[in-house]
Amino acid sequence: MKYLKKYSSFNEEDEFHVNARSAVNSDNTETISDINKVNKYIDEYNNLKPKIDNIYKTSKTNDEIEKRINSLFGSDKQKARNPFLLNYKTAASDERKVRDMVDARIANKLKADEYNDLISMSDNATQKAAMQAELAKLKKKMSEDDATLAKLKTDINKRKRDVKTNISAIEKDMQSDIKNIS
Repeated sequence: MKYLKKYSSFNEEDEFHVNARSAVNSDNTETISDINKVNKYIDEYNNLKPKIDNIYKTSKTNDEIEKRINSLFGSDKQKARNPFLLNYKTAASDERKVRDMVDARIANKLKADEYNDLISMSDNATQKAAMQAELAKLKKKMSEDDATLAKLKTDINKRKRDVKTNISAIEKDMQSDIKNIS
């Protein structure tokens, strides 16, 4: 059992930590290539971010999203491993989940209102009890969904903020590295 690792060590965000200074050697060509690689990642992120947003906002099904994301990245596996794009893609996916949960919450609210109307109109005690039980289940699900929605929204904001701060920190590091090389 001591050989088992925690799941968090396998997360994508832990797997890819890009830092402009992480591979700085005494050899300037390696440093320049690392700077160019990170700069390429940032440019790809800035170019593909609106397209990823569009895909997640306009697609109807998860299969359609997967096909469109795969066509966006194409056969370029390196682009698909861009850590900034991976984090942003996860945030966009979570935003889609939030929109779906909000839609489901609206439907559940309408269903709860309908149950309340039926309970008030019903004269049969067994029907009232069954509808009240269903209403209680529905309200419990809605309260659980509210907690999940709040957590997802904070996670999305944190992830987006982390991507922006990471990019700006890396750009500052790259500028100082370029000055040191020159």
